[in-house]
Formats: sequence, C-alpha cells, structure tokens
Amino acid sequence: MAGNSDGEGRYHARKAPRQSRSKTTVESIKQAALELAARGGFAGLTTAAIAERAGVSKGSLYQYFPSREAIFLALYDDSSAKMAGAMKEMFSRIRDQPPERGIKQAIRLHLALVRAHHLVQVELMSELPELSAGAAAISYEERAAGVSRLYIQHKYPELNAREVERRNFFVQEIVRGCIYSYVRVQPEALTDNSFVDELARIVSNYTMTGAR
Repeated sequence: MAGNSDGEGRYHARKAPRQSRSKTTVESIKQAALELAARGGFAGLTTAAIAERAGVSKGSLYQYFPSREAIFLALYDDSSAKMAGAMKEMFSRIRDQPPERGIKQAIRLHLALVRAHHLVQVELMSELPELSAGAAAISYEERAAGVSRLYIQHKYPELNAREVERRNFFVQEIVRGCIYSYVRVQPEALTDNSFVDELARIVSNYTMTGAR
C-alpha cells in the first residue's frame, strides 16, 4: 500500500496543520477514518478509502499522514487526550470529597469514557496490536495514571513516593482491568450501578488500608 513503507516515520504525522484550511483537511481525514472503521473495522481500512471518504486526494492525505497507521495513532492520541482531560476536570471536583464518594464518581466517569471511546481505545488496538508500541506514550492510561497519582498524594500526604507509586500501579490495573472486562463481557449479574459500587468499594478499601 502506498505510504505504508516500513520505518518509524510511518507512525507519525508528517506535519502539524497551521492554517485553518489545513486543519479542516486533517480533521476531515480523521473523521473519515472513524466513520469507516465504525462500519468495517480498522484492519482492512486503506488510505485510498479514507481519502475518498474525506473528499481529498491521496496526495493531500499523504501531505499530513505518511500511512494509515499515522492516522490511527492520531485518532488514538485525540481520544486519549479527551479522556484524560475529562478525568483532570473530575479531579478538581472530587479532590476534597470523602474517598468513597470521590472514587465512585471517578469510576463512573471512567466507565462512561471507555464506552464512548471504545472504537479507538479498544477495538483499534485489538485489531492492530502492532500499534501498541507507538501508542504507549500517548495512551489514556499513561495520562490517567498522573491524575490518579495526584489524587493519592492529595488524600494521603503521609505516604512516601515509593508507596504512592505502588498504590497507584495497583489502582490503575484494578480499575482498568475491571472496566475493560465489564464493557467487553457485560455480565448479566451486574448493572452499571452495582458494578460501580463494587469496584469503588474495592478501590477505596485498598487505597485507605494503612494510609492513616
């Protein structure tokens, strides 16, 4: 496929758009990729199909993206940034609430975000696992870990840095693993409310154990 040559450059956008017209073109390309992927997945998607859907030439597409992988990673970056931004806003609202209440609100938002961004955050990486290395540094999990770390430090200032990192690691793994599994499996024995309540109880008990 043209534009899909091997090498590190295939995973990164060629240049950042500066003019409004260029920005519009880039957004049209990304939106076209999303619309096509929602109908048929990412694995068989081609740059030619994306360009046609976006109403641009392949030459115009390649001015900004050297490959389809670069488009997909741009979508993943956008999605991760939006999700992390929502979690940062949540942090400002829950930082001074009791842990049990604040953690429940954070989990409820996390669940909603994973559902809203499931196509890019879950299905993309499932269909094209080779993208995972390029996505690691820009992932929502990487950004959300910073928010979680700030929360633990704020609520439990007596913890040393090593203990904060240890607890943050397990909190992130527990929450991420449970939410992604719940969204994928949708167990009949659980409703969203019961899932959030149970997970919040587990996380609250863990973070508070021995903290004071």
